[in-house]
Amino acid sequence: MPRVRIVLVEPQEAGNVGAVARVMKNFGFEELWIVGEYPKLDPVAGWWASGAEDVIAKARRVATLHHAIGDAQSTSRHSTSPKCRWQMTPCWRSCSGARIAA
Repeated sequence: MPRVRIVLVEPQEAGNVGAVARVMKNFGFEELWIVGEYPKLDPVAGWWASGAEDVIAKARRVATLHHAIGDAQSTSRHSTSPKCRWQMTPCWRSCSGARIAA
């Protein structure tokens, strides 16, 4: 299986982190990165993780999106946040407009 890295950027709810960890484990993915600020994860993330607490425990925490995807060969961005409506450009841009290496 190709190596897949799941990156959460400033997740707002600990339960969302846990739910993502559970889905990752169900599909065999283990590499979770959390970028920027995030809520206190214990104990709520663990409740939602339901058997995937190890994914949360091994999650890498980094300050910037560049640290999380700087070495990636390809990236895909998904969000339901209205503040993150992008247009495709030659390089990716974060929601704040900072340039990110593609």
